[in-house]
Amino acid sequence: MTGPFQTEDQAIADPTVQAIYEAMRRDSDYRMQDGSIRMLLDACQQAGVDLGAYEGRIIRWIARVAEPQAAAAIAAVITRAGKGGTP
Repeated sequence: MTGPFQTEDQAIADPTVQAIYEAMRRDSDYRMQDGSIRMLLDACQQAGVDLGAYEGRIIRWIARVAEPQAAAAIAAVITRAGKGGTP
């Protein structure tokens, strides 16, 4: 993930978010939640975060209720925190 994002438009422009929206345009059966879940779980894994069952359930819930750009903002924070953060 990139970031920090200053605006929603920046988050929407993120390549991962764009890939989710593109997948939705190509395949009417594709669920954007699936892309958001993958994005959040990948960010946790890359940051070295071990998720408990409840935490994993909450990550999946966030992905179901949030648009991909919101999930990208959360994933970007997780990614930066895993790298020691950026000012």
